[in-house]
Amino acid sequence: MYFVYLPDFSKISKGNNSPYHQIVFNTVDSLNIPIIDMYEEVFTNHDDPLSLFPFRSDGHYNSNGYLLIANKLFNKLSNGIN
Repeated sequence: MYFVYLPDFSKISKGNNSPYHQIVFNTVDSLNIPIIDMYEEVFTNHDDPLSLFPFRSDGHYNSNGYLLIANKLFNKLSNGIN
């Protein structure tokens, strides 16, 4: 089992974490569940992370955003979590 963190628009646009972010990450870590942090894996390495949202606004990711996440997840799981 893996925990996959998918950041919301507020995290990407303003750098704001949910008030529960650290609690969730600490809990998952204490349960020894590997974390795949898509913020670190996809969004911080992207030249224009807001372009991964439709019309650069709040909501779900667009097709390119989901494609990048799916590809990264596939690669991480295929090659081991590290």
